[in-house]
Formats: sequence, structure tokens, C-alpha cells
Amino acid sequence: MPKIRQGTSQINFKNSASIGRVFTPVASGPPVNLITNPSFTTNTTGWSSNGGTSRNTTNYKSAPASLYQTFDDGYSAFVEYSGVGVLTVGQVYSLSIWIKGSPLQVTLTCGGNQVSITPPTTADFTNYKIENVSCTSNGNLQVVVGSGDTNFYIDDVSVVLGPTALVL
Repeated sequence: MPKIRQGTSQINFKNSASIGRVFTPVASGPPVNLITNPSFTTNTTGWSSNGGTSRNTTNYKSAPASLYQTFDDGYSAFVEYSGVGVLTVGQVYSLSIWIKGSPLQVTLTCGGNQVSITPPTTADFTNYKIENVSCTSNGNLQVVVGSGDTNFYIDDVSVVLGPTALVL
């Protein structure tokens, strides 16, 4: 039977397999979202665009806002988040994103590894996931949502360390 000392985070086991060893529990809890402004609460910080991007406070999945991307002058519209720093080779990351409209592609890039999906046009916010993307080289994490000549909204974006996406 393990001996637990009050006021400590260590457990001492006394058995034949681990005599005298001290085990320190690993903290657990929900995954941490690496996107710092997932619901566009006050602005669109961290996101860049080649078209017209705005914070929309009338059409969103969860209050108070979403990011609205508009087609601009014959170029493909896209928004990109590159706010997460350098990542480690061998780690896996997962994306969850809510989209309304007509994006052609959603891409999660982790170092040299790029995984994309092609979501259908939606009249309501719909959740899409890209899970278990392994970083194959050191580099930045990027989320890119692009369309041809259409507009779309995104909201409640999450990228977490681990094989399973965190749906907000």
C-alpha cells in the first residue's frame, strides 16, 4: 500500500519492484489552446490576411464575435494564424475550427508537415478538425483558411499539443 504524506506531491511506494523509489505525479487537466484569441473577443490579433478581414459582432458561433474574411480584387482570400512559436520535432498537434461559408481549404502546418482538408460550403457554423499532425522538422505552427472568390467566417479556433482536438 502506498504511503502518502500530507502536504506533499510525492508518493513513496514500498514493494519489491520499486523499493525506495519516489514517484512524482504528473499534473493533468484540459489541453492548453495555443491560439491566444480563439473567439476574437476584442480584436483579430495573431491573424493576417490578403483580403478584407474584419471582426464581426453580428454573425458568430459564440459571443462576442467571429473573424470575417472577404474576397478582394481577384486574389484568393485567406487568413493565416502564425502566432505560435517554434515547435519541437516529434510532437503532435491538433486543430479544431468552426467555419461558416465557403472556404476551399483548411491547412495545419507543423514544421515541414502540412495537412489540409476541404470543407463543404455551410450555411451555419460547422466544426472541422485536423488531428494528430506530427512536426517533422523544427518550425512554426500555422493555421491557414483559404477560399477562391468567396467569403467566410471562422470562430472558436483551437490548436493543442496532442492527438485529439479541443472543440470549443
